Amino acid sequence: MDPRTLEFYDRRATELAAKYRAIDQNACREQFQEMFPAGARVLDVGAEVGSDCLLLGKRATAVRATV
Repeated sequence: MDPRTLEFYDRRATELAAKYRAIDQNACREQFQEMFPAGARVLDVGAEVGSDCLLLGKRATAVRATV
């Protein structure tokens, strides 16, 4: 990953994590149920703090994340 990108996330990790955790997970859960069938295999590109991966993991048989 680009060093400037890593530096950005290192400096703002706490702030960004709080921001992502504040997103309404119920809305995401409903969308995921429509988009991904139970047992799907999912690649989450740009996973950030992993909150989507947690939700996807409840539906999918395999979730792989990358930042």
